[in-house]
Amino acid sequence: MAVEHGTRDKIIGCALDLFAQQGFSATSMRQIAKAVGIQGSSIYNHFGSKNDILEAVFSGHGFGFVKNILEKKYLDREIDNPHGLLTEIIDDIMNRWTLQEDRQFVKVLLMEMYRTETARASYIRDIDISRSFLVRLFKKMIDRKMIKTMNPWLLANEFLQLIVGVHVEYLARVQGDEDVDVLYHRLRQEHVEFFWNAIRKE
Repeated sequence: MAVEHGTRDKIIGCALDLFAQQGFSATSMRQIAKAVGIQGSSIYNHFGSKNDILEAVFSGHGFGFVKNILEKKYLDREIDNPHGLLTEIIDDIMNRWTLQEDRQFVKVLLMEMYRTETARASYIRDIDISRSFLVRLFKKMIDRKMIKTMNPWLLANEFLQLIVGVHVEYLARVQGDEDVDVLYHRLRQEHVEFFWNAIRKE
């Protein structure tokens, strides 16, 4: 069972590499199997189709990160410093941006979002799950009278959308070997400060 799980993870990892290098359509199941080091027919013991592999790639890197890390880490925890909590969430998100596999994932997502329904649906699901996580978090802060009474959906959307936009800019600048320290500072410090000053109770 452990070997099968390891092979499945290798398939996902190699597929991500190939999808990022040459695109989803130009990558064959045989190429993925060769990169993993297994027989071409053996890959079907783990995935029924190339589209199933793409779905697994998106599940592990997009909404999977929110469900498996952010929700578990923050939703059940007591909030004693909302400002610090928002900064910590930004840190967790931005730390993933430095990972090569995250950059590959976003590259594949942006390339395939207008070509495959799997990519488009994954992006929408990623946004919806991330927003839902933040709505619950801000509602918790409002219920505990830690911030102003405001629409939690609006707060979640405002907090999320700048992160999404900056993420794309970050990746574009990294691709061009530009210094991204200023961008990081602005999101981690200036954005959080601006947002916190808008929602904190006087």
